[in-house]
Amino acid sequence: FQVGQHALGIRNPSSALRMTAARPISVGNLVDDTSSGKGLKVTVVGGSGFVGSRVCKILVDCGAEVTSVSKSGQAPKWAAGQDWTSSVDWKAADLLGGDEA
Repeated sequence: FQVGQHALGIRNPSSALRMTAARPISVGNLVDDTSSGKGLKVTVVGGSGFVGSRVCKILVDCGAEVTSVSKSGQAPKWAAGQDWTSSVDWKAADLLGGDEA
């Protein structure tokens, strides 16, 4: 994924995140599945981190169903109280730890 140059102050979320493929596809097009009426389901590993949390916000803004997997399993402090955080399913897992996760 490539995050647009204005990741911290995105004016147009659907054009900020693009997948690298034969031709770029905007997230807005991916989450608008008119044939089934359902949006894209995405799991973001590291969703509480600096980049991952912003990816989660962009995806939620575009209508995706987002699950974040991180060590804390919580929204980052900078996003406390923001509406989009309640739309993310925050899961805790220590992917570098032993078999406990």
